[in-house]
Amino acid sequence: MKGIRTIVSACLVLALLGGVGVGAAEPEKDAFTLGIYTTTDMVGKCSDWDPLFDEEVPDSYLKVASAMALERKSNDAVILLDNGGFTGGSSVTWSNQETGSGEKDPLTLSLRYCGYDAVSLGTQEFRFDEEARESFKKGLTAETDFGARVEALCANGVKKGQQSGEKPYVVRSFKAFEREYRVGILSFGEVERPEQTWSGEYEGVNFPYEENQAASLAYAWEQEWKKVLREEEKCDFVIVMLPFGSGSAQEASGGVEQEDRVASFVRNTTGIDMVVAGRDHVSGVSALMTPAGKVIPAVNGGGSGLTKTVLKFQRDGSFMVVRSECLELVDYENDEGLKGLMKPYYESAVSFVEERIGTLTRGWDSDTSHYYATDDTTDLFHEIQIWATGAELSILDAGMLEGVSVAQLSRQAGGTPISIKDCWALFPYGDYRLCVVEMTGRQIKDWLERCVSTYTVNKQGKITGGGMGADQIANLHYEVYLGAPIGSRVENITYQDKLVTERQTFRVAVSSRRLSADAAQDEYGWYAATGIGLEGEKVLWDSAQSQEFGGKGGSFFSIFVDYIKTMEAQGKRIMPTEPRGFWTVDPGDSAEVLSPVTRLELIQQLYQLSGEEGNEPRAPFSDVNNDPAVNWAYAVGISRGNGSGQFCPQEAITREQAMVMFFRYDQARGKVPEKDWQVGVTYVDAAKISVWSGEALMWNEIYNYLTPDVENYLRPDEKLMRGQLDAVIEKMK
Repeated sequence: MKGIRTIVSACLVLALLGGVGVGAAEPEKDAFTLGIYTTTDMVGKCSDWDPLFDEEVPDSYLKVASAMALERKSNDAVILLDNGGFTGGSSVTWSNQETGSGEKDPLTLSLRYCGYDAVSLGTQEFRFDEEARESFKKGLTAETDFGARVEALCANGVKKGQQSGEKPYVVRSFKAFEREYRVGILSFGEVERPEQTWSGEYEGVNFPYEENQAASLAYAWEQEWKKVLREEEKCDFVIVMLPFGSGSAQEASGGVEQEDRVASFVRNTTGIDMVVAGRDHVSGVSALMTPAGKVIPAVNGGGSGLTKTVLKFQRDGSFMVVRSECLELVDYENDEGLKGLMKPYYESAVSFVEERIGTLTRGWDSDTSHYYATDDTTDLFHEIQIWATGAELSILDAGMLEGVSVAQLSRQAGGTPISIKDCWALFPYGDYRLCVVEMTGRQIKDWLERCVSTYTVNKQGKITGGGMGADQIANLHYEVYLGAPIGSRVENITYQDKLVTERQTFRVAVSSRRLSADAAQDEYGWYAATGIGLEGEKVLWDSAQSQEFGGKGGSFFSIFVDYIKTMEAQGKRIMPTEPRGFWTVDPGDSAEVLSPVTRLELIQQLYQLSGEEGNEPRAPFSDVNNDPAVNWAYAVGISRGNGSGQFCPQEAITREQAMVMFFRYDQARGKVPEKDWQVGVTYVDAAKISVWSGEALMWNEIYNYLTPDVENYLRPDEKLMRGQLDAVIEKMK
């Protein structure tokens, strides 16, 4: 088959014990094979077509069923595992949540039809509240004539006041050559992606192991579970399902993960024979070495593959892993039996996503940029966030709505029916939740400054910039003046007609996408500006754990749909709302203020500030004709040119070069002490500074002539803008 990644026995000779597949008959041959198969990140793919996306599903559970029907014929026994991320993401499963659960759930039926032995509860699964999880698990284990019993596992989910809240492991046994072998399957099902799940405290359950700390799960294995599975359960072969992706698999696919947590786990453990990775949607297999020098397979189905690891047992009791590979699901046909079983659920999903849930009026503005002023589309989403949370303020990532407007859906003068499918066209994001956090006026100001730091004005006076990191805040009034330096652009922030103070606190609705940032991963600067992440007391409310929305996973998209339905039930049409707050971006004289400063312009400004009369000798520059400002700057040591007899008067000056000239200006007027004034430098990008500007950098740290941005980047290699120079001159007066 095409696209198969394989590790053969030359890489994975394991002098281990193995396997499962209950009730296998004694073979009349020299070897007995056990096939271990895994999937992960399947996100509810129970049909071959998704009516919400209007596209084929090429790697669904229908393909898993077809592949496993073939694989069971080629092995004496099999184990089939899913390493979490199997719920959500599918309109077929989502639509069924409105009408059924447990044994009627299409995902439950699919897992049992395929013959899974166990599934790991992870990121997607803990987006649902405890009642929904318990209903799902009941469907997996209920006594029924249909399909096999499937165990739901999570070793580190602990109910309050109890030792264990979820089943941590399962043991499968089989007989080969008159000997019984036991295979232990342990799941560390904690969450890995904080933007999708809050790993602190859930309703009724918490997690004692912090997966983001080095080797924490390895510690849990060494201190607790190794003894249980190896000594008490006497397992011959142990498989551990992990809640994070494998850097090795990503490298094989052309990507690189910042930290290979799977490899780190294996390097810090002994007594494990195989690990199953997931959560990163990257399929592949790799060979990892334990501290004891033992090589074990690490596999990852990645949402598109079925991993296959084959163990061969000999009559003398020895065995080894002879092959580990990833079968691409797209290469298989859909299983017709499961397709037929899913047909009523698919048809129900079609009706579900296409049925009218509300009515849109006309009159919506057609703005699709959302970065430079309030508009009808963003006002609607602010309205929804405050409706759902009761928060005082709403932060909206306008980048998620870029290129769309509600006006695109409003087609009929008398009112346009709107469906779930229409909602998805407007907001195609199903993973992010809605949270409420406590923020101070200072944190709000710092975040707004970061949001507008990318704004600029081109030569035609048009405002540009923005993007996924440029949020807007509703229920506040504030002004953005682009003529001011970065970090000082947001002015006159008011709430209910009163200026916001630095210590004033607010309950703020915000996407979990923002709260996923931390000190290590802070793409847009949220954490640097606010210090607020998903873990901590500042998170006051989480839609996934709320009574109103937790049963459906708590995604913002589901909240969006609920809002439309609620308005329809109240007899209200969806129409442009009154703006919640007001904010403006004022370019002012930005076309001039944001233009680069030349070397001559800077020297002329300093010369004017000095009050000198221009009696210095002519400077020896070949490209300047006896300019008094240049003569003065040369005489007092502010500028010596480029070292080749030129001053380069029209060359745009960098922030670093300007900083040196400001320092030398202060030296010339006797402001710089001769000794013992140097200080440490805190700028994040201080390493970019040249050796010749070291003292100037320290001087700037003291007097803050050139201000860093909200993330404390000084950006020394960028051009100095006229507005920035004006601000420095004001400070020097």
